[in-house]
Amino acid sequence: MLKKSSIFFIFFILSVLFNRVIYPEPEGTAISEPNIPGTNNSSYQEAFQLASRGKHQEAAQKYEEILKTEPRNFQARYELARIYLETGRYEEAEKILGFFATLTDDDIAGFNPPQFLSFARGLWLYATRTGEKDLFHAVVSAILPKIEQMDKNNPEPEGTVLSELYLFWGRCYLEKGDLPEA
Repeated sequence: MLKKSSIFFIFFILSVLFNRVIYPEPEGTAISEPNIPGTNNSSYQEAFQLASRGKHQEAAQKYEEILKTEPRNFQARYELARIYLETGRYEEAEKILGFFATLTDDDIAGFNPPQFLSFARGLWLYATRTGEKDLFHAVVSAILPKIEQMDKNNPEPEGTVLSELYLFWGRCYLEKGDLPEA
């Protein structure tokens, strides 16, 4: 019988593959997550483009270079971990994701909504990989509502991350098997 963590991992991989098949990016399209710190530089954009085209080795090398100079680039860390998981480099993924679990309240105190969303994604993926249920609950019941409240209070409409937040939140519930909440 499969362990719950194995089921979550399989579901995660299937959801990633499903999204890439159903919503492929046109060649040459600039893909990014707007307003997330660390995603607007050319190295990140190049790595993201490579990954979206299935060039995982090259994308991983780019993300690794980014993390050498920007170890707190949460989005690059998250994307690198996803590549490691997709290519069977599980121990490396857990090491990269473990960083999210080491952050303290003081470390995340000054985060804006996009930074919190990147942090939540990384922490969720770490919890999914390690099976740490307390982290599942912390992300869904504490961190995501905090992002929602912060973003609703954001006076800058271009700064909103609510659509990304709700999409991610729904995926969290789906991966937990909570269809009514999703």
